[in-house]
Amino acid sequence: MSNAPNFFSAARAAMATIVFASLLPLAAYAGIEGVPQEGALNFTVLRDGSEIGEHKITFDQSGDDLKVDINTDIKVTLPLIGIAVYRFEHEGHEVWRNGHLAALNSKTYDDGTDHKVDAAATEDALAVKSDIVDQTSAATIIPASLWNPALMQQSVLLNTLDGHEMAVQVETVGMESVNVKGAETKANHIRVSGGLERDLWYTPEGSLVMVRFAAKDGSEIKYVLR
Repeated sequence: MSNAPNFFSAARAAMATIVFASLLPLAAYAGIEGVPQEGALNFTVLRDGSEIGEHKITFDQSGDDLKVDINTDIKVTLPLIGIAVYRFEHEGHEVWRNGHLAALNSKTYDDGTDHKVDAAATEDALAVKSDIVDQTSAATIIPASLWNPALMQQSVLLNTLDGHEMAVQVETVGMESVNVKGAETKANHIRVSGGLERDLWYTPEGSLVMVRFAAKDGSEIKYVLR
């Protein structure tokens, strides 16, 4: 019996270590909402209900920096023939520091058109260069990568494809029930209009679970969390 106190002390210590480790992601991401505890958001992209691609967002804490990698791969093909009639590929990398965007780099192939964006924080602003802009944006600007619910407080968003600023209006539609990974989940419906037209759904914790918008041809595009 003399070993019992030591055993239970060791067990309690081990359990405390496990609990503390499980809280590390939340502590590391403190100050930035929208980062899921599992560190990734994987979406299936649907066009009028048919799968056309995927959209992935991964989060990684590196020292004081939160690194966000975004990859989108979309291909629309003709039925039966299988020939691609539209192709979209996007690779984006964001670095967040102290709750603000410190750097953004992206490359995009939009059905025959290539774009590249490089943005870096200066002392009091964000310097943005791309194939179409060379500008200074506000240090507090939020990129339109959509995962960050802070966009709800913005009137201008940074286009992550070509770097231009988009004036927007943001409206809170309200809490709704949406299907997330096969389960009905309460999410806050946010509508963005103006320079960007998107319907977004965030969990009460601020994690993005669904995106909906109309494509140029009028078809409905949805990003559904899987």
